Amino acid sequence: MRPHQSKLKSSNTCPSCKSVLVGKYCHNCGERILSSSDYSLRKFIEESVDVLTHYDSKLYRSIRLLMSRPGFLTHEYFEGRRISHVKPVQLFLLINMAYFLAVSLFGSETFATPLEVYLNHSYYGSLARAMVETRVAERNMSIEQYQVIFDYASATLSKSLIFTMIPFLALILQALYWRPRHYYVENLVFSIHFFSYLLVFLVPALVSLRLALLALRGLSHWDLTGYADYFATIIVAAATLSYLFLALRRVRAQSAILTLAKATLITFALFYVLWIYRFVLFVTCFYFS
Repeated sequence: MRPHQSKLKSSNTCPSCKSVLVGKYCHNCGERILSSSDYSLRKFIEESVDVLTHYDSKLYRSIRLLMSRPGFLTHEYFEGRRISHVKPVQLFLLINMAYFLAVSLFGSETFATPLEVYLNHSYYGSLARAMVETRVAERNMSIEQYQVIFDYASATLSKSLIFTMIPFLALILQALYWRPRHYYVENLVFSIHFFSYLLVFLVPALVSLRLALLALRGLSHWDLTGYADYFATIIVAAATLSYLFLALRRVRAQSAILTLAKATLITFALFYVLWIYRFVLFVTCFYFS
């Protein structure tokens, strides 16, 4: 007798939920009923390849729709059509990992903030300087030495802490779209999709900007690389406004003028969300460095 043969023939209940079986799949939990062919090496390989290719195609389709049809994934999610797309949190985590690798390769970091910015160009510069001066005195090191440690922590942790901005955007949406009342989770899903879009957009956009400025300097001797941050801010703001307008029009279905006004307000509000994120990043980096 082959292993599991008697169990395969005699069992009429689902091995997972113990419901009475009718057909090849359990009507209660969806578990597929096994046959003797499921224990062959060929079947195992076929299923493994199918899972990988199916998930790859689902991920590709989700990212393509995320970039080409703003708000579509959010709308589909709340319409109950979810099986064809990667779930919001999974999509964000996968894109965040890809962003981490891309930044490591191309160096177009957006969210990392060096210590010098915190000390001299932030609203809480006096607090940051007091904390850093105490730290370097305790460790008997110079600020320059500590800056190397801090900046490394910032470059590493900045990618992991991007998710902290998601709930704040959801709160802004909750305040702007309070009539009719929506669940906070709806705005949370929208926010997850927005930041997923932003991470996909950032690396190629900023790498293209850097190459364009270098090419301009080489061809015309105009050195505008010192203004790269200003150009990057304009590009990101324009991309944010465009995405929010199109996505909110699809998800909330309000008039174009009202949607444009709200998208503009959210775009400006996101700069304050970025300020909060950078404060969280500073405190986290200070703790770990």
